[in-house]
Amino acid sequence: MASRADVPLRAPDHGTVDPAKPPLERSNRIAFWFIVLVGCAYMAALILKVDGLNGPYYWPRGWTSLPLLPAAAWLALPMLPFVAALYPIERRPERRPLPPLALLALASVGLQLGALFAHGGGLARLAAIVASPLATSYYSEASVIQAPLTWLAQFHQAQLGLHSSAIALGAVLALAVFFAWNLLALGAFLGAYGLFWLWQARATAAAWRSLFGTGVLAAATMTAIYLLFGVCTGYDPLRSFQHAIQIQALQAVPLGRLWLDCALLDPFDFLLGAGMLAAPLLLLFVLRIRTLDPRQKALSLSALATILIVDLSGLLRAETARVWIFLLPFAIVPAALELMRFDPRRRALLFALQGGILLTLAVRLSFINP
Repeated sequence: MASRADVPLRAPDHGTVDPAKPPLERSNRIAFWFIVLVGCAYMAALILKVDGLNGPYYWPRGWTSLPLLPAAAWLALPMLPFVAALYPIERRPERRPLPPLALLALASVGLQLGALFAHGGGLARLAAIVASPLATSYYSEASVIQAPLTWLAQFHQAQLGLHSSAIALGAVLALAVFFAWNLLALGAFLGAYGLFWLWQARATAAAWRSLFGTGVLAAATMTAIYLLFGVCTGYDPLRSFQHAIQIQALQAVPLGRLWLDCALLDPFDFLLGAGMLAAPLLLLFVLRIRTLDPRQKALSLSALATILIVDLSGLLRAETARVWIFLLPFAIVPAALELMRFDPRRRALLFALQGGILLTLAVRLSFINP
C-alpha cells in the first residue's frame, strides 16, 4: 500500500518563476545582490592574495600568479559543453536529464585538463604529480609492493605513507564504495533519511519490515563480498578500518590538525573547493528552508547534517577541499534549489560570476605542487 513517502519529488514552490508576476520580489533582489557581493569580494581578495583566504593555517594553498589570458583561454573551451547543457534546460526543464549530465561530466573533465595546461607542463605535469611522494604517495607506495596478495593480507599493519592507510580497496576494486573508508560517512545521510521515511510511512509494521529488510539485505551483501574477498586474498577489512582510524589519529597532532581548529575551519576549506559561491547560497537556503515541503526539507537537512557529522567526528581532518569531494552533492543540491528562485537571466549572471571565481582560483592558487 502506497504511503506518503512514495509521493514523487517535486520542485519547491519558490523555485519556479510565474511569468504573470515580477521576476524577482524585493527579498529575492536583496538575496541576489548579497550573493553577487560575496562572490565579488572573495574574487577581489584572491586577486589581492589576502592571506587566510587560500585555506586554513594548517593547510594553506600556495599563492601563484599565472598569466590571465592564456588561463582564460584554456578554461573557456570546456565551458562550451557546460553552456550547451544548461541552455536547453532553461528553455525546457522537462528535458531528459542524461544528455545534459553527460555534457556536464565532459565539462568537468575539460576544466580539470584546462587548469592543468594553464599551470604549464600539460600532461607532463600530471605525471610529475602522480610520481611525487609529496603531492601524493599512491605511486611511490605502489612501486614498492612486490607481492600484492601478501600486501593485502598485511594491509592492517601497513605503514607505507600518508594515504595508504586511509584507502581500503581502491587499488583492488573499481567500485567507488571500495575506494576509501570516507564513503562510510554516507551512512549518516541514509540513516537520517531512513528515519524520516519511517515517520512519513507512519511507522507501520510494513514500513518497519521494508526499512529493516532493505538494511539487512544491503549489509549482508556487503559482508558477503568482504568475506569472499578476504578468503581469496587474506584481506581483513575490520582490522584495516581500525588501523586507518589509528593512523589518522596519530597524524593529527604532529601535522597540527587539532580537532577544534579543524571543526571550525574545515568547512571553509570545503567551500573553497566548491568555489565559495555555495556559501551565501547555502546560508539563504537555510534561512528559507521552512518554505520546502516535508520531504524536501528532510532531504536537505539530512544532507547538511551529514556534512556536519563528518566535520565534528574529526575523522577526515584538513585538506577538505579534496578529501570531502564526495560530500559536494550534499552542499550543491541545496545551493541549486536556492538558485532556482531566480529567473534565468540572473542565474546566468551567477554562473558567470562562478566562472570568474574559478578563473581567479586557477591563476592565483596552486592546489598541488609536485
